[in-house]
Amino acid sequence: MAGAGALQWLAKTAAGRDRPNLAPWGFPSGHVLSLVVFFGLMIYLIAMASSRRRRWRALACLVAAIPVVVVAFSRLYLDKHWLSDLAGGLTIGAAYLLLAIWVVEVVLTRADEAAPGLPETREPST
Repeated sequence: MAGAGALQWLAKTAAGRDRPNLAPWGFPSGHVLSLVVFFGLMIYLIAMASSRRRRWRALACLVAAIPVVVVAFSRLYLDKHWLSDLAGGLTIGAAYLLLAIWVVEVVLTRADEAAPGLPETREPST
């Protein structure tokens, strides 16, 4: 989440686009970006750690996605962001979330397996 905050600041500074009400810092929507990262992480953890039935995991994912949709709609309805601001927050948040999951799953897992002094976890050859 700290990385999402830094990414949000960087994107808002780089874009420098105003909101519909002429307030600064319009693109991307920070609310949507942060919620996509947070609830996306919750969905990932539920999907990876849950031993429940598929139906319950799907329901949990749906429940986690609802706040993102509601907040995005409210930002548009309250005239705080343009539709493109919401799309930017969604896109940047999803890209950051996928990158973070990839780093944890692939890069750090490989580094742990290749660490010196730890026993190898290879399958025996036949």
